[in-house]
Amino acid sequence: MSVSVEELEGIAFEHPLVVEGLPDVGLVGTIAIVHLITSKKLKQVARFESDLLPPLAVIRDGAIRDPVSIYGDAKLALISSDIPIPANATYDFARETLRWIQSKNPEILILMGGLPDPDRVDNEDPIVLGVPTDTKAKGLMDRLGVEPLENGFLVGPKALLLKESKRLGVSALGLFAQSYYNYPDPGASAKVLQHLSKLDVLKVDVESLIKKAEEVRLSYRELMRRTEGEMGRIGKSKEYEAPIPLV
Repeated sequence: MSVSVEELEGIAFEHPLVVEGLPDVGLVGTIAIVHLITSKKLKQVARFESDLLPPLAVIRDGAIRDPVSIYGDAKLALISSDIPIPANATYDFARETLRWIQSKNPEILILMGGLPDPDRVDNEDPIVLGVPTDTKAKGLMDRLGVEPLENGFLVGPKALLLKESKRLGVSALGLFAQSYYNYPDPGASAKVLQHLSKLDVLKVDVESLIKKAEEVRLSYRELMRRTEGEMGRIGKSKEYEAPIPLV
């Protein structure tokens, strides 16, 4: 069985802005996406189903929740996950996600993640770098005040989502903050959200996230451990390296 997206309430999307925050380096996107969902009090509108995903349910506030889901409204769709996407599900997940996104005629897809920075412990002000798939995404990157990632490797679901977006002609922008590799990094998440807050639909207060940083690190510790295992299986440490220069 491949991956499928099941919509729950028949939301009539109107050229939505789609934002992805799957578990990855430093859980930068995951922490940011949960902060957006809770701050804006968004409801779940769709879920992912697949026998490639672990057989588990998430219990939150006394109710059963789907581990991989979409929250939002007519203008906004946030892709969230309480589990790392298994290495053997990565390709199917990326393709089905892009198929669903493309069917909604999105305004743009924004991916949030971290770039492993060995000097993060001494860097109190991480930089956010962008990877656009087309001129529209490049224009948004400039509007957000983000410099481009000139050289590097991306590995995992986010890399595939960017590649598939480019192939299918879906405007997409990857935003990657310098972060710890295997340590939850709410500071890097806040930095990404500060840039995105220039968009009205994504405007959010990050001070509360910064103030409770230690609590966030502790609550995401187990997810980071499981995510680190999957990152090892897909060769995520490759992101520490630089591509061979073209001469």
